[in-house]
Amino acid sequence: MGSKLRAIGIRCHDHCVSGKDSLSTKKIFEKPAAFHLKVMGLKQAKKTAPRGGKKPSNKTDRAIRVQYGALPYRFTETNSLEVLLVTTRQTRRWIIPKGWPIKGLKPPKSAAREAYEEAGIRGTVGAKAIGVFSYEKGLDANGVTVPCEVRVFPMIVKRQLDVWPEANEREARWFEPRKALSAIRDDGLRELIDSFVERITARKSPR
Repeated sequence: MGSKLRAIGIRCHDHCVSGKDSLSTKKIFEKPAAFHLKVMGLKQAKKTAPRGGKKPSNKTDRAIRVQYGALPYRFTETNSLEVLLVTTRQTRRWIIPKGWPIKGLKPPKSAAREAYEEAGIRGTVGAKAIGVFSYEKGLDANGVTVPCEVRVFPMIVKRQLDVWPEANEREARWFEPRKALSAIRDDGLRELIDSFVERITARKSPR
């Protein structure tokens, strides 16, 4: 690189002294930086954003995530309808068992797996979803959330276990429909359960 720099200096000196301006100092240094770097056998560095600058926004950050949930229900000895709710781990709100899709399982089976892990129940899950509700799922303690859409499948409970995977993290409790609706904070879930209760109650009522 030193020999190339000396060559540029000699040419510049010769033409400046002779009064020629075809390769004068002025014209050489008016060339873009890329020109001088090319002459010296160097590559121009790529421009980078300054430190502390605004990072490109990730458009997928607010993409809706899909979850599958189960609405567990049963009929008591007096033929009264009850639904089962579980508490969330952190805020202890009453919700239904739900979770992320499980690889290799169809949506109803994923819902059934969540019902077992979160509430310790076994039963028959309907093949078709009875509805959908949306909520904001918290990801960490800093308040970061993502929008989730939960597709809910009905589940008639046949067995409830005394021990299950998340027994020490959640409470599972049976409610009569009216009290379940009062316990739930999420409007979308409340409306979904209310609509389901009306349909199943009408189906059980004598004509």
